[in-house]
Amino acid sequence: MEPNEHLVQIGLRAREMRKRRKMTLDDLSSAAGLSKGHLSRFERGEKSLSMAAMLRLTEALEMSVAALLGEVQSTDNIHIVRQSERMQLVSDAEDGGLIVQSLNGTMPGRPEYAAFIVTCPEGMVHSSEAYHSGCEALYVLKGTLTVQLEDREVRLETGDFIEFPGHMRHVLSGGPGGTELLLLVLNS
Repeated sequence: MEPNEHLVQIGLRAREMRKRRKMTLDDLSSAAGLSKGHLSRFERGEKSLSMAAMLRLTEALEMSVAALLGEVQSTDNIHIVRQSERMQLVSDAEDGGLIVQSLNGTMPGRPEYAAFIVTCPEGMVHSSEAYHSGCEALYVLKGTLTVQLEDREVRLETGDFIEFPGHMRHVLSGGPGGTELLLLVLNS
């Protein structure tokens, strides 16, 4: 499938779940903290969502990110996602052009966290609207990353780790040569 077809399929899954939950776009907009227009374009596959917005959307829809991305859910206690099977999404330019790959989907009985590999282009500045429930943990795999939190700015280098409450508004900025990081979103 072409990347745009991925967005169309993800949008259709979101719309289907919204309708199953008997929610209007207005209801979902309020619950997820996203504009009705952006959600409508997302459901039609015309717009992508930032990682934080996707987390708020899936929380409002009471579904996992893995289910939204269309990942097959295992009923086994061991969950393996091969590199070639990872769903890859590229965010819009205004959201920094992040490349996000889901690592774990949701393993039955273990919905405590979602894991992603995130590739940040050089000079990328992530949206200032990044906030969600739970806790966020970042581990820099390659390059440098600047994390602007409400009350401070933290510069991270390869091998550095940071954890903070997801409700804190945060902005991520990729360093020279781009940045690759492991993102864990721990549910509350």
